[in-house]
Amino acid sequence: MSDTIQQKIEALLELARHEADASKSRIADDLSEIIYVDHAPFNRAELDIATDILRKLVRETEIAVRKRMAERLAKDPAAPRDLVVALANDEFMVARPILSMSAALRDDDLIEIVRHKTKQHQLAIAARAQLSESVSSAVAEIGSTDVVAELLKNPTAKIAEATYAYLAQRSRTDTELQAPLLHREDLPGEIAARMYGWVAAELKTFIETKYRVAPQWLDAPLLDSLQEVSAEHRPEVAWDDTALQLADAIKAERINDPAVFVRLLKNGHVSLFEALLARYLNVGIRLARRIAYQPDGRALAVACRAAGIERGVLSSLLELVHAEPAAALELFRRITPQESLDALARWRTREAFSPR
Repeated sequence: MSDTIQQKIEALLELARHEADASKSRIADDLSEIIYVDHAPFNRAELDIATDILRKLVRETEIAVRKRMAERLAKDPAAPRDLVVALANDEFMVARPILSMSAALRDDDLIEIVRHKTKQHQLAIAARAQLSESVSSAVAEIGSTDVVAELLKNPTAKIAEATYAYLAQRSRTDTELQAPLLHREDLPGEIAARMYGWVAAELKTFIETKYRVAPQWLDAPLLDSLQEVSAEHRPEVAWDDTALQLADAIKAERINDPAVFVRLLKNGHVSLFEALLARYLNVGIRLARRIAYQPDGRALAVACRAAGIERGVLSSLLELVHAEPAAALELFRRITPQESLDALARWRTREAFSPR
């Protein structure tokens, strides 16, 4: 043992004879420095005694000393776990370095801290490198929006598919989680596609581009939203057999002129427009209405592509039904006729089995 370290230990022994709080802080501070900075060559018995002294003093020392002790122990993966856990549960300014980097903490230690300590403790854990799936799950379940967002922005955090599914569902109302979720490199494509039904228009485009979502996934927002089609979009007079018969006649005579849809809407013939759209697409009236009045216009874009209706007609229809044109027209440009036909076939199948 070097002369310098020996002198420090002798000074500590002298301080130990006093009971003053200042002496206790000095002992703890210097002893942690000797162990974790100077790396004194203690044998096992000497190290156990020194560590035991730290355990007894850690709660009695001032916060600045505990903070320095935490910074020293955080860098040592072999640091005594009980001492590390005590510091990790301390005030945040003490706990921060331990929570951020100490390899001595176990998953169950981290989960208990997530459950019982402050938001600042949770944020530090959420940003921790190589976070396990079990700890990520606890953060996702308990954490506030900004804590979960911090977890999602942590590229080294491991997140289980079940946790992703839970967070995707939570993002329906907790919209601030949508972008961080979708930007995760390991987010399963199926979950991203599921989110397509409730994210904002720019994120829909992001999903289509990054995850190459097949058009059949568009049926989720379409078929789950029957109750979301507002009354203002419904005709005051319900369609009947007469409207359907007239639609059949128009379809037979004007099958190569889909612009008739635009003229019907402009002239206020809403029931007839719906009936004719149903005939063109070979779907029921309820599904035709849902296709026509989806707020983002994408279902109408798919339907028009499937029916061979041109972009100009779609653009006019989007304006008349008050749908968002940009995203719908972009989807119309990207989707192939066969993809749109496949999507429409799936919509028909699901409509047949959906509750009336």
